[in-house]
Amino acid sequence: MTIVSTSGKASPSYPPVDDAINFVKGIDWSKVGSRIRVATGNLLLFAMKFSEKSYDFHEYLYTRLNDMK
Repeated sequence: MTIVSTSGKASPSYPPVDDAINFVKGIDWSKVGSRIRVATGNLLLFAMKFSEKSYDFHEYLYTRLNDMK
């Protein structure tokens, strides 16, 4: 559906929408991509360390409980 103006004037723009579009156009997407890669690496490192420490803790508890018998 096309809206045709009968007055011959261009429709006025809506400033918040224009500001949002200009903001998105001004983003350096290569920088965003590199930051996402670094953040993903940090999350994976955290997950590996957490799983290692939780396994060590589980092993400690298992051996301690078995020694109490």
